[in-house]
Amino acid sequence: MPTVKRLEWHVDERFHRDVLFAHVDAYDQFRDNLQVDCMDGEKRLTRTLCTKAGVSADAMVQLAIQTSPCSTRLIWDFGWDLRGWSDPLHCIGLVIGCVLLITGSQLAHDKVHNQPAATSKSCSTAAFKHGRSETIRPATLATRHFLELVRLEESSRGPPALTDDLLAAIHQCSKTHVRLVREAAAGQGWDSHLLALKHFADAEALALPLPQIFTDPNYARINDVILSTNTFSSPAVRIGAFAPTSPNGYGICYSITVGILHSCPRVYKLKAKFLELIAAHARC
Repeated sequence: MPTVKRLEWHVDERFHRDVLFAHVDAYDQFRDNLQVDCMDGEKRLTRTLCTKAGVSADAMVQLAIQTSPCSTRLIWDFGWDLRGWSDPLHCIGLVIGCVLLITGSQLAHDKVHNQPAATSKSCSTAAFKHGRSETIRPATLATRHFLELVRLEESSRGPPALTDDLLAAIHQCSKTHVRLVREAAAGQGWDSHLLALKHFADAEALALPLPQIFTDPNYARINDVILSTNTFSSPAVRIGAFAPTSPNGYGICYSITVGILHSCPRVYKLKAKFLELIAAHARC
């Protein structure tokens, strides 16, 4: 076999100035504008607790990503008030408290922006030949309903009066999330399907107008993903991070195991208020 030789590239000063240095400067600015915070070793919301409560652990973390931390103390107290109940209800109460407590110390988009955000989570489709991943949309009507109940609790300024509603809502969030994961893993997701259709429509754009669905403002909104989330697929990975997919967004990696939760949100510094809220509530 021929000997491998190093290639030497000779370029002039203009190429260095206009191409190489310009790209290096742009990369440095992009990198320096990223901010990373890690929550390593959170033991209040765990897979064991969620299993005892009969809810999906991943669904509870996703719920924490979207729910407001406004009522953290109220619902946390509510969780502990269920100690006299049967064990499953006690665990569900603790999960509700943990979800809101972790939300306050972790991801408070609704608190900062006062509206739900386009949210995504990757799901493996490795069961299929050449399968890679499908995108799940964890922000659902079920999670929105739970958030509305939490806000209602906060505005009541009294003892929790919506115990049954909160329990039912958190179970519905879990069921909806599990269904979305199963559909995506089975190739029944819709996100990648629409992406492929949009690709073919763009290829024919000179001859045919784009279908209305792709020019709808709501289609553009859901594809400007604000909360881009993913799990660590290997127990060997403890902490990891990726940049947000949108300049206005947040990139969140997390792992929830039997006894511990790891999370690492990453944002652009212009969105530092989000991480400031995380730090403030972490001291609760």
